Amino acid sequence: MSLPGHLTLSRQYDRFIFSRPASQSAFTRTISFPGETDIPELGLEVRAFLKDDQKSEPDETNYFWQAEFDYDKIGSLLLLRNRQSGDWFCPSGMAGKRKKLQDYFVDEKVPRRKRDSVPLLCSGDHILWVVGLRTDERFLTGPETRRILTVTVKNKNIPR
Repeated sequence: MSLPGHLTLSRQYDRFIFSRPASQSAFTRTISFPGETDIPELGLEVRAFLKDDQKSEPDETNYFWQAEFDYDKIGSLLLLRNRQSGDWFCPSGMAGKRKKLQDYFVDEKVPRRKRDSVPLLCSGDHILWVVGLRTDERFLTGPETRRILTVTVKNKNIPR
């Protein structure tokens, strides 16, 4: 419901939320690895490195979110982007079952107003990680893994 003063009243599961309309625009950023990539639109810093490259490992005591992937299962181009129509992935722990990202957000009760700002780590058209929530099972490390790609996402607004 629209209210005076550009306020909006919406229902979010079992509560009512007052908010201002978000002006979230689409974002896509190429992630450098090994290395660091700033995402100023989201106030995030992304670090990606191979486990065997010890000199590029960040201080692991202060991370916001972190995930590890089998480097040989993914492509060499990593992107951080927001959701797109038709996105899907195979959430870890679901025995390889495919799930639409929209359905995943509903099941996890991610508020509708926040869904466009949830960063997705992708390789090509494949979602590797719904950052902070769940990785795609197909790209995780296993017994046959030789090289591990570790990706750490930090909120730049939180002091170190």
